[in-house]
Amino acid sequence: MKSALTGDVLTIFLEGMLDVNTVNSISNEMENLVKENSDKEIIVDCSNLSYISSMGLRLMLKMRKLHKSKGFTLIEVSREVYEVFESSGFTKIINIKKALQQISVDGLVMLGSGMSGKVYRLDDEKTLKVYNKNWTLAGVQKEQQTAQSAFILGLDTAISYDVVRVGESYGIIYELLQAETFDKFILAHADQTEEYAKMFAKFVKKQHSIHIDDESYRDYRQTMINYAKKVELYNEEERKFAVDLFKKVPEKDYFVHGDLNLGNVMIQDGQLFMIDMGEASKGHPLFDLAWIYYVYVMKPTYVPSNISPRELPKILWRTFAQEYFNTKDEKTLVHYEKVLLPYAVIQLLNWTLFVKVQAFFTKAYEEFLPEVMKNNIEPLDF
Repeated sequence: MKSALTGDVLTIFLEGMLDVNTVNSISNEMENLVKENSDKEIIVDCSNLSYISSMGLRLMLKMRKLHKSKGFTLIEVSREVYEVFESSGFTKIINIKKALQQISVDGLVMLGSGMSGKVYRLDDEKTLKVYNKNWTLAGVQKEQQTAQSAFILGLDTAISYDVVRVGESYGIIYELLQAETFDKFILAHADQTEEYAKMFAKFVKKQHSIHIDDESYRDYRQTMINYAKKVELYNEEERKFAVDLFKKVPEKDYFVHGDLNLGNVMIQDGQLFMIDMGEASKGHPLFDLAWIYYVYVMKPTYVPSNISPRELPKILWRTFAQEYFNTKDEKTLVHYEKVLLPYAVIQLLNWTLFVKVQAFFTKAYEEFLPEVMKNNIEPLDF
């Protein structure tokens, strides 16, 4: 029996037939998993479960009773297996969800892509975000729940409809009328770059003004500390530097997107919306600002760019910073950039935990990390 732990969610995968011949062989293993993860939400993925008998039903009931403190959900249940649960009354006892709708991206126009997946136009009213294959269903469902929660809290984010299957991956359907990613929109209107950079800054500042009191949101500061402790690239001195750096950040409860850049913002009728909410958390705005600084200032220096004009990213950043920090004073802007630099570097290197290590990670590690470690860390004063 396979299982996967993603954050605070344990996913258990059931396969084949769950009957008198197989229940005993998995009962102890499943019980141990449930007990060991009593503080986690448990998802039982039944996408490959073809049959369940009364013995299997009793096992599911036993696991549900054993796991009382957190959520216990059966997902991807086929129509035939769902009918067994429903006719026996189990759908009133256990949270059981039918198998997801299957969607193909053949013939769909891709609107954009990022580290977590690709976004397609599904029709004139909807877009489809397809996640990379390393994303579990639990992780995708968590992102949909976060997007729904963010919308309710008043954040400018797309309305999410449903989680679906796309081949061997998962996706989320979003409602966005005639929308396109903001990065492509700006490239098509390069002569108005400064105007749209200001628009982006005002949008980001508005999101950063929203306090999050929802306990389901992670604390981004603590998340970054936890990630830094696991990065294989670091030696012990570098690891200590990374952890201590994040500990310097004051604890805040503002909204933090976690991967905020123009590719994760869409524009519709002059209004901006955030997408890709998988890392949405609460914390200090510093983290989003550092990531924006990385994308538009640091990354273009060592990753070949096909953006034309080539100076566009730096124009975007400087105009954005002037508007966000409400200053055109050069010394002040340089100071803010020095504040953001080390956090941008460490956040980037933290992503080596989830993204297959590519050459630009190594280059960033070799060129930027020694620089930020030898320089004094500028005081965080915003």
